[in-house]
Amino acid sequence: MMREPRRIPAGEHPVQRPILCVLTRCRLRRLRDLLPVYLDFRRIHRQLQTSPLPGFIHAALLVEGFQTVYFLSFWESQAAIARFGTAIPEHIFAVRRLFARAARTPDGLPEIWSTKWTLTAVSNNLHWQGINWWALINAAEPSPIFRPPVEE
Repeated sequence: MMREPRRIPAGEHPVQRPILCVLTRCRLRRLRDLLPVYLDFRRIHRQLQTSPLPGFIHAALLVEGFQTVYFLSFWESQAAIARFGTAIPEHIFAVRRLFARAARTPDGLPEIWSTKWTLTAVSNNLHWQGINWWALINAAEPSPIFRPPVEE
């Protein structure tokens, strides 16, 4: 017998815990720089997943047009982001290499920027394999109209 999945009402659902999102964008000088950047990301991501660094949720590398990369990461606090800078020393070396691989603006500056924001709401179809987002974004008790899906 197939079980009917729980339905979450359509629309936005407030995030009841602070979740910080960091997005860093870098346009690379050459297409061949993409592979070393990907390998650096994988190495750091593996260290994050195996280290006892509290507060890290998940990260992803996104590619646009083969020469622009975006690093997207999710954190439980600003303190967790600060700990990351010192707990994963490979990150410092990878950032230095990224700056060397970055395309330059007309005035010679590396084309790299970052932004940070707090997640305030999510859609009802929030699914990401390997992460129970509903448990992460909710406080201790879900509201009566909002019921997270049952994991099978």
